[in-house]
Amino acid sequence: MGRYIIKRLLLAVLTVFIICALTFFVMHAVPGGPFNREKALSEATVAALNARYGLDKPLMEQFLLYMKGIFHGDFGVSLKKRSWVWRPWPSPWCWARSSAAPPR
Repeated sequence: MGRYIIKRLLLAVLTVFIICALTFFVMHAVPGGPFNREKALSEATVAALNARYGLDKPLMEQFLLYMKGIFHGDFGVSLKKRSWVWRPWPSPWCWARSSAAPPR
């Protein structure tokens, strides 16, 4: 029974890895980019945004950084909302604020 559970867990991890890899490479194969809009940005702005988000690096390096981020629970910053997509733990500032609150 233990071997069966370990086998199923390993297959689940492999499946998630394959889905993440397929999603990453398909999104890079789609024409356009995350900064293409109806209102064109200057070349300097696009270059600065690409450097900030690591899109100027080679594709394999981007993929390894993406997988490292997923493994650590870091899904990055939303380009639309400009806030973290998901954080596994609250920031230390939230802890300090809640511990310093006066009792009710």
